[in-house]
Amino acid sequence: MGTDFIGTVMALTSATLTTGANVEGRVLAQNGTVTLDTNTITKATCASPTSTPTPTSSSTPTSTPTPTSSSTSAASSSTSNSSSFSNSSSSTVGPILNYIAPIIIESKRIGADSIFISWGPYSGIDTFNVRYGLTNGNWLYNTNVTGFSTTINALPSNQPIWIQVATRDNFSIGTYGESKFVGGPGLPNTGFAPFKNSIPWYTISFYFTNGLYEKQVGQRQIQSIIQNPEAKKQVLAIETPKESQGFPVRLKIPTINVDSAIEYVGLTSEGNMEVPNNTIDVGWFGLGPHPGEQGSAVIAGHFDGKNGEAGVFANLHKLKEGDKLYIEDSKGAVISFVVRESRTYDPGYADDVFSPNDDAHLNLVTCNGIWDGAKKSYSKRLVVFADIIH
Repeated sequence: MGTDFIGTVMALTSATLTTGANVEGRVLAQNGTVTLDTNTITKATCASPTSTPTPTSSSTPTSTPTPTSSSTSAASSSTSNSSSFSNSSSSTVGPILNYIAPIIIESKRIGADSIFISWGPYSGIDTFNVRYGLTNGNWLYNTNVTGFSTTINALPSNQPIWIQVATRDNFSIGTYGESKFVGGPGLPNTGFAPFKNSIPWYTISFYFTNGLYEKQVGQRQIQSIIQNPEAKKQVLAIETPKESQGFPVRLKIPTINVDSAIEYVGLTSEGNMEVPNNTIDVGWFGLGPHPGEQGSAVIAGHFDGKNGEAGVFANLHKLKEGDKLYIEDSKGAVISFVVRESRTYDPGYADDVFSPNDDAHLNLVTCNGIWDGAKKSYSKRLVVFADIIH
């Protein structure tokens, strides 16, 4: 090489510098050694990473980032390796990273304020940048991670987020993979213990006693939405409903003879969607979109009752692709949907059930599987996905 060079020198085997050569940048040898002879190597000017990047004036996150004035969230990330935060509006300049854009493989809420994520595939690098925010494309924070998983901590209680991952080195951040909505509400528990010999299991009284407080919490959440629709954005970061739109009051599914009143439900203290007060009504998740709004409106109904009677959604499994369902709202409008598919989930969080998207959907949820006496829950959740008929 010549006597002066600016940038990064990369060799597949070994690299030997000319006597007295000066390099402003780096000299790398993938499968060999770098030989120096009276050479000077100075730090490149393309980037100056530090162990704790200084954020711009629009945000001042530290190990527990402080949100900007446009956000109500503060978060941090924990991994088995050291990581640091920076405002996502900052950028670096350097060699383009030609690695595969990471794909988020798994995400799950592990606490009210913590979300775990993992990604892949391995494409020759194990250092990444993870960025996240309350809405897709509005990235409030990012953190550098070594490895293929991390836990985002110190989030507002039960707040879902959008997240993306990209490969990185000390100079550049590669192409971000597809963004994903993670940490949404948990699926509701819509079942009761099996009724044996005409005597309900003792767990039923426990369920009602402990459910009373949760129901009151959810009703306060819904009342807050009615009084202040802007509060909806703090839960699923969705747009406020239009003033001309009514509230859902009735669900009709002719195929399975459902014609039920709609209650408004919120979140339990554990972050799961609540259930309706009785087995004949259904519950609309009032912290999400209205049926007919852009996004995924979610309605839950009981599978069975405390005395062994069939619940409103006992026959939900009989719905098939093409079946119609209808929502009547408080202003007399009828919104029609058509069944697309059914899926079975484990209890817990299912981001795709509550996920925002580019059209209006209605998702129906009930219990399924085998009763687990220890967990006081059925082993599965059945979700029927339906799309609006324009």
